[in-house]
Amino acid sequence: MKNRIKLLSVLLTASLTLPLASCSSGATNADSRETMFQVALLQSLTQGYYDGIIEVSELKKYGDTGLGTFEGVNGEMIVLDGKVYQALGDGTVKEADDKETYG
Repeated sequence: MKNRIKLLSVLLTASLTLPLASCSSGATNADSRETMFQVALLQSLTQGYYDGIIEVSELKKYGDTGLGTFEGVNGEMIVLDGKVYQALGDGTVKEADDKETYG
């Protein structure tokens, strides 16, 4: 149980320090490949702000790789090759619905 809590803490910290990185596969110039898109800061979470800020469908417009968390800290958000996944506390991973909110 302690290892699971430590792992969740590491994932949560990573999600807040490495938000969605914009790296569109259709990009043609170096500037668009080197852009980081940040939705929220660690301070939001430490101050108890767990509400979602942006829907997954909107978030996909800003990049195809990243980490984060969902509204209410309901799982870890993993963005890989433009697909958004939700890793839940029970260990299951599912593709996130476009209406889910990230924050």
